[in-house]
Amino acid sequence: MHGSRGQTRPASPHLLSEPKIVAELAKATLPSRSTIAWDEWIADYSKIRDAIAKTYPEIFHDFNARLWQPGDFHRPLGARKREWKTETGKANFIAPTSLATDIDIPPEQRDVVQLITPRSNGQFNTTVYNYDDRFRGIHGSRHVVLMHRNDIDRLDLKEGEMAALTTAVDDGIERRVEGPAGGGLRDSRRLHRQLLSGM
Repeated sequence: MHGSRGQTRPASPHLLSEPKIVAELAKATLPSRSTIAWDEWIADYSKIRDAIAKTYPEIFHDFNARLWQPGDFHRPLGARKREWKTETGKANFIAPTSLATDIDIPPEQRDVVQLITPRSNGQFNTTVYNYDDRFRGIHGSRHVVLMHRNDIDRLDLKEGEMAALTTAVDDGIERRVEGPAGGGLRDSRRLHRQLLSGM
């Protein structure tokens, strides 16, 4: 853990920090029940760190002071020391059998697909540091939609062509995303095979 200060002017006055976004969501969702002084926290991030230190004193005691000390400080990670707090004493992995949810899509809406966003290297939370994703063999763009070959064929699409994504929610607000050149549809099975063969 180490402190940092932004050196670049924000790209827009409307660009919000992640804590600001969380705070505004909380204020809108729990206006009368929240006991947290959200506006104070956003005005002074040290107050957030004080709350973290109070909640996890064994790890984050004196958080604000230690943050600026030379050499930083480490948050204990069991995996780094190969310590697994499991019944077997080993790392246990669970592979999902399906990405299906409890939401059933009617047969007449089979052109509606569910979108998920995977994390990749060169990315920290919402900050993107480069346009390559070596995990999946994608270079030069992050405007890529990964689809199973069956869905590409079923929807009469072609790998590599540009796609526009729109929401299926009918609430009167149009939400649409289109990618620039360099993006497009990719066969997720082929990329997965590439990933496995490169390990």
